[in-house]
Amino acid sequence: MDPLSLVLVVAAAAAGVAAVVWYRRRQVARAHVGLRQAQSDLCGIENALETFVRSGAYIPESVRRPLGAKVVQIAEGSLPPIAKVLRRVCERASPVGDSMSKAIPLKLEIEAA
Repeated sequence: MDPLSLVLVVAAAAAGVAAVVWYRRRQVARAHVGLRQAQSDLCGIENALETFVRSGAYIPESVRRPLGAKVVQIAEGSLPPIAKVLRRVCERASPVGDSMSKAIPLKLEIEAA
């Protein structure tokens, strides 16, 4: 094997490792943005319901249905990709492998009323 091909192989391997690291960091950053968006959506729902909860008044269907749909959208659309990235990061950070993913419950259950 000549030195030029060895340099090319090392450069290709370094580029591959750099691409994987960049992709993982990008996934974590996107999960962070998604988590912030889910948090702001949930705060909006909380603010919309606050007046009804404080007064003990009935929550009309015209208010409840869109808010319930938004909660389901957050639970089924936004949180699973975030949980996937979080599990992957926890597995890599844990010295005992995937035991952290079993210790951290990442399942959100929504009951429809």
